[in-house]
Amino acid sequence: MELFSYLAHELEGYVISENSDSTESEIGSSLQVWGLALASEETREFLLQWCNAREISLREGDPIDPSMGRQRLSLETKFRSDFRAEFKPGSSHTRIAVPVPPWDTDKYGEFYPGSIAAQVSVHSELGQDPRLTVYVPPYRQHSELMAPRGPSARFEVGRSTSDGLVFLLQAHTRELQIPFIFNQDGIRLLFAGDDISVGQSSDGQFQSRTAEMLGGPFQTFMRQPAAREALRLLASKPAGLPLQHLRSIFRYNNTNWPDLLLVKESNKFAFADQQLNRLLNSGLAVPFLDVHCSFCRVVSQVHPKDLAAVVECQYCGENIRLALALSLSKSNWNFKLAGHLPSAKVEAMLPVLATLSVIADLEPGGSSNFCHFLGAELTVGESISEMDVVIVMRMHGPHVILGEVKNSNKINETDILNVEAAQRRLRENGVSSIALFATLKERFSADEVLLLRAFCERAPERKSTVGAMPNFPLLLTGPDMSLPELSEENPWRWGEPGHGISGTILESCKRNLGLKSLVPAIKSSGHAMAKLEWESD
Repeated sequence: MELFSYLAHELEGYVISENSDSTESEIGSSLQVWGLALASEETREFLLQWCNAREISLREGDPIDPSMGRQRLSLETKFRSDFRAEFKPGSSHTRIAVPVPPWDTDKYGEFYPGSIAAQVSVHSELGQDPRLTVYVPPYRQHSELMAPRGPSARFEVGRSTSDGLVFLLQAHTRELQIPFIFNQDGIRLLFAGDDISVGQSSDGQFQSRTAEMLGGPFQTFMRQPAAREALRLLASKPAGLPLQHLRSIFRYNNTNWPDLLLVKESNKFAFADQQLNRLLNSGLAVPFLDVHCSFCRVVSQVHPKDLAAVVECQYCGENIRLALALSLSKSNWNFKLAGHLPSAKVEAMLPVLATLSVIADLEPGGSSNFCHFLGAELTVGESISEMDVVIVMRMHGPHVILGEVKNSNKINETDILNVEAAQRRLRENGVSSIALFATLKERFSADEVLLLRAFCERAPERKSTVGAMPNFPLLLTGPDMSLPELSEENPWRWGEPGHGISGTILESCKRNLGLKSLVPAIKSSGHAMAKLEWESD
């Protein structure tokens, strides 16, 4: 309704004159609208009613003469500026300065010289609440998330495109309000329908919060084998680990890290210590002091906030003088995971965060802001299916990447059927999607390979930068998700130059499923499909 109110306001002053010599303002016989065929049915109906009320016709705008080049119907400017905006975590918006065109105020007036479109491209977003993002998926149904939030918004209409956010605002506007949206709302509208609801599992909430504690969901920390091993051991050792044990993990168990293009060989230990400090600074690992009771000789692990001159024994309840306990026996600091986290919860988190980091590398030019959702629960009637990862990418698309991420357990047929059902729903809504199957194991098991090959063989056709091919899944294994960004084997380097994510997907199927070739085949219906050839086991 806000859009129609705006159109009505703008059209009231619209004058078309059939006779250029006329001295009177008059409404002519028609209203030309460029892009009328692309307008929604509601917009066309509104324009038609407006024209009928004034006894004029509505028609598509005259075609532009190609000999005049790429002609614009309005003023186009190139007033660009970089910006850096500060905001508090959890803020619903932030503000940026708008570069103002040098209007001729004698001709246009100082105020309200007209309307302009401002395009805003955000490269990185840091420190925001993990539930929020500045990236709005570029689909028409997401326009409702960009509606102006009060008069302070300073824009009248907002849309999301593959190149960024676009706002219609008055040309004299000096400041613009950029909205943050909830990731859950962005994902919910992809699956829009009266029969479906989108929620988040408890594991997904835990993983989102943990990612934020480690510096954001797209950081490279979880790609390091040492980081995963340290968290895995911390989760499996209730008594915790001493600092020296953690230090040795980062120094000696971090295969392929650091990237020697960025860090000298002589500085490897300094890099390892830096990564350990990053883990300790995140708050995931909490120190406890071993205090020996002088009465029962039981060791109590005491949190720093509970340390005092006199400490109560957790076993016999006697008061222990801390100075005496430290004198009678050697006391060590051990590190344990905060919150008594169960091992299974941590194990499930490790591959998810590693996968997000690898997918972020696939975005051309790099970026740290995507609409994403972890542990998405799709409910249709009584049926509930869960997607470990759902992320909207802008590359050659946009595309929605969704699917299953495993640690050591297997991908099964139910997982694959759930992903296929979600992809069908997205296709019905006009959204392109790519299935994702990832594991931290060295390779997919024989059973998994058979299931995934069958998935590829029945996949519908998709147009891509490498031509028409089945809508193959993106397949990642532990070695693929354990490499520095500049490694020659990093997935973003897979495939031929210029093929983008389609080349990466095709190469992932060759490496991890044994795909040999695509052989064109013609079905009896005349619909072109591809016959897949696989390497023999």
